[in-house]
Amino acid sequence: MLMGNKDFLVVGKNGKIVLPKDVRSKLNILEGSKLKLTITENKIILEKVMESTTPSAPYELLYMPEITKDVLTGEELHRDFDKEARLMKIPVFANLAKRGFFIMSEKNRALAFGFKTVDEAIRHYLNKGVITKDDLERNGIQLG
Repeated sequence: MLMGNKDFLVVGKNGKIVLPKDVRSKLNILEGSKLKLTITENKIILEKVMESTTPSAPYELLYMPEITKDVLTGEELHRDFDKEARLMKIPVFANLAKRGFFIMSEKNRALAFGFKTVDEAIRHYLNKGVITKDDLERNGIQLG
């Protein structure tokens, strides 16, 4: 809560609000922080917006990115290199990749592994407890 005359805020030109340095330090707001301002009845609520930081995909871990067609059928593969690279940091998917999981058509993947899509495999391993939502979030993977 802001108290005293020195803590009053004044709205300047173009609606710009400047928070004095002592107020920012009390609220643990650093320069460049993003804030959300909400006005309801007689209250003005100022919240610090926490930005999620998604790690960059470790493309150096991709398993055979040069393969774009199923080696058995010649069928065009629809690979999501970003998701694959992120999954490679999760041991169960790194092991699956070594067995050709990412370089198979959906039909062959279903025959070999029991999953048509990568998302099916993610859901399966989540349900079995082999991986956690935290594993996915930590690697920047959104289940689609």
